[in-house]
Amino acid sequence: MIAFFLAIFKMGLFVKFLILLLVGLAIWSWAIFLEKMAVLKIKKILFKSFEKEYYSGEMLDKLYNALKDKPIIHSPSARIFYVGMKELKKSNITNIKFTMDYADGIKRNIRDRILSLTSGEKLAILEESKAGINSIASVSAVSPFIGICGCLWNLITTFQDVAQNHPYITITELLPGIAESLLPLVMAMAVTVPCVFFYNKLTWAINRFGAECDIFALEVGNSLGRELDIISIQQHNSSGSDLPAKQ
Repeated sequence: MIAFFLAIFKMGLFVKFLILLLVGLAIWSWAIFLEKMAVLKIKKILFKSFEKEYYSGEMLDKLYNALKDKPIIHSPSARIFYVGMKELKKSNITNIKFTMDYADGIKRNIRDRILSLTSGEKLAILEESKAGINSIASVSAVSPFIGICGCLWNLITTFQDVAQNHPYITITELLPGIAESLLPLVMAMAVTVPCVFFYNKLTWAINRFGAECDIFALEVGNSLGRELDIISIQQHNSSGSDLPAKQ
């Protein structure tokens, strides 16, 4: 380890800058990875917590009223449910005469809006989760070129120094300088390999989380669609009971 730092100390200013840049990129990519994994873990916990409430048989109105007073809804599943339920409330379905001829078109439009909003919220949640991971991909793509640049630059300066000051140096004496020139490339690989793992790990975790959001968004759309059907059936039965019996 001491020899490693001594070798870096003997390198030129430009190569030292490139090495410091690689160290900074490594720290940055590790920070992004750990932060995204922690946030994703918290989102999953909050997602499951509300999902458990949703499937517990609790009244949808009660769940909605508990959410609408919150300034920020942190649970992804709660956000998906809230936008769908909010649209259902805004549609004022209790005042729609589902027995009229135009009722089918209204129900279809309400369902379409609910599915569109829940799907849009799901996409927004995934975009929030993906924010930053492209930076890790960029680090993994750029780091090898930084390492190659540092390696070639140090080789050039080494050969120039040999040509000017040590014209009769043997290959055995030249090898340590060549080996030292490979250090920036080794460091670049040490940055690149973890970044590739980080990016693939985050992409897999986010895609899996997205699949869970997809399923829940469909379930919310189906549940709210059933609410429309129940109200429609109730109104139809109520209007039918008021009709005079056939003679």
